[in-house]
Amino acid sequence: MPPLKLPVLFASLCLPASLVLAQSQVAVGSFPKLTATSRLNQEPAIDGKIDAVEWKEAAVIDGLVDRVTGQAPADKTVVYAGHSERGLYFAFTCYDSEPDKIIGREITPNAEFRGEDQIVIDLNFFGTRAFDQLNEFFVNAIGTQTERIAGGKAGKREWRGEWKAATSRFDQGWQCEVMIPWSMLTYPDQKELKIDANFIRKQGRTLFEQSWANARPNPLPELQGQWTGVFPPKPKLGKKQFLVYDAIDVQAGGVQNRIGIDARVPLTPTLNGLASYSPDFRNVEDVIAGNDFVRTERFLDDPRPFFQEGNRFFDASERFGFGRMFYTRRITNFDFGTKVFGNIDNKQSIGALHTAGFDGTSATVLKYQKVNSGQSSQRAYLTRNTTAGVENIAYGGLIQRRGPTLGFSAEGAREQTGGGKADSAFTANLGYTRPTTQAGLRYVSVDPNFSPGLGFIPWVDRRGFYGFLMFGRDWRKGPFRDYRGSIFYNQFNKITDGEKQQIGWNGSFQLATRTDVQFSLGKDTERYEDGFDDVLKAGVTFNASNRFRRFGVGYESGKRRSLDSEYLAIDASWRLRDNFDVGFRRSVLELQGTSTQTIFTAQLQTAADQLIAMRVAQTGTGTNAYLSFRKAGLAGTEYYLILGDPNAPKTANRISMKLVWAY
Repeated sequence: MPPLKLPVLFASLCLPASLVLAQSQVAVGSFPKLTATSRLNQEPAIDGKIDAVEWKEAAVIDGLVDRVTGQAPADKTVVYAGHSERGLYFAFTCYDSEPDKIIGREITPNAEFRGEDQIVIDLNFFGTRAFDQLNEFFVNAIGTQTERIAGGKAGKREWRGEWKAATSRFDQGWQCEVMIPWSMLTYPDQKELKIDANFIRKQGRTLFEQSWANARPNPLPELQGQWTGVFPPKPKLGKKQFLVYDAIDVQAGGVQNRIGIDARVPLTPTLNGLASYSPDFRNVEDVIAGNDFVRTERFLDDPRPFFQEGNRFFDASERFGFGRMFYTRRITNFDFGTKVFGNIDNKQSIGALHTAGFDGTSATVLKYQKVNSGQSSQRAYLTRNTTAGVENIAYGGLIQRRGPTLGFSAEGAREQTGGGKADSAFTANLGYTRPTTQAGLRYVSVDPNFSPGLGFIPWVDRRGFYGFLMFGRDWRKGPFRDYRGSIFYNQFNKITDGEKQQIGWNGSFQLATRTDVQFSLGKDTERYEDGFDDVLKAGVTFNASNRFRRFGVGYESGKRRSLDSEYLAIDASWRLRDNFDVGFRRSVLELQGTSTQTIFTAQLQTAADQLIAMRVAQTGTGTNAYLSFRKAGLAGTEYYLILGDPNAPKTANRISMKLVWAY
């Protein structure tokens, strides 16, 4: 392995910026503090009906403020916060001048509630003034719950833990009560916690947001509120947990029985181990890549549970630098995998992953991160993989430092395959942030043969920079609700011969009306090695915030690779009746021929944990249809029945019956 020269390079680049930023580490404004005692001797009943006697010992926040104006909104919100030996308790009274227009639609746990009335509870128990360790709990107006646990948690309710929420309507609005047990939370071993917290209410009919802290369109972690006087029980080491599945597949006249097991072993109250043998990736519905024009490999999210569990602890690279040093899709399958992830202390965290296959393939990922605050962090990482007996090793590091308006980051990495020449990549960024504006200038350099085996590097053999400006505004009155815009300028040369690789600009603009119609315009004008792009884009979406009644059309026309190009996409999603939803997408690309894609989905949610779904997808590889029934998402045994194969290129004559038991 070549000597690690990155720290010296980082120091020389970061010292000037650090000296400037060190003088600007004063917060852009004060943040609210909740210091009143919140210890509850009598625990409230979580029934959605706030009783003044039950909540008399709780701390009270009398009024949230509008995130755009910073002023008290027309429809007030009152929040109660308390804790006991069992858990944390919250209650929201959401007054509404038009209570008959309160919106609650979604009944599926862990779904998004865009365009619905909802409350949000933000909690960082490590008090680092950073978003990395943020836990978020959402409840919509009909009591459906969604949580985002810091670092990522598996889909099985027994592993995530169970919390309670209930809602009710009254003649002036709606109410919500929440109880989150300490047993499902990760927190430091301290007598008293100083919790970074925020309490947010989103109103469905107006799409207005109001919050206790961080009342600005572009939130900053150091402006989260602080909740003190919280005395938790001593953290306990959780119990070992197991998930066992048995899947019987009947296909082409043959029968295959697949059995696998996942084990979760707490190592400390803040550090977890996970092992998986023979994971079932075949029945996980994958993302379908679009057929719109792209010049590089397309980046896709990974829905596989093994990689979702603790995913933040393995996020190695900056998202807008030279690429991703760990892209989970590079591990297509494995027979045995294990990972360790979590917090070492309030500021330090680790992630370690290893997978292996009976065919000799293996992959290893190590990541260490120190979060000093929301304004300063460092991380280092290493990846190693072996395929067909050839080893690839990559390693690097990243630093980030930010003041109230200016920020700086730098990342460098090296990789080596089979003992050959080592190649490098480097990026540095200077950013500017204001409540409604963001700008940045980023330098990028990637060697011609830089190819980490587990990485996603869309461009190689390039050196240059890009600059960007992003801006927006919200209006509280008038026919328009908001606008958003961005402008990017790129200029990159090839390292090998100095020729232009990419030069030009692109921009976009979106305007939303008070009636929930969103218009968009875009323009790309860039020159590449293989020709130039000169494209005009336009689109319109009706009911943009309501996925149960949405319709959109997007169109672009111009030149791609100096050739005539057109692209048309139609999207629609509709709720036909109670909990029966359909979706449709049709896209056509005209570029040296015609490429079409059609996707139709339908699902009937018969209960919070019961779903009948189908998908028909026509892509360049053929047409694939499948039908499924699942009883999952809550505690207890889970059942799946799938007719077809969700991820096959064409419709498969297959039946899969799967059961999952939790222990």
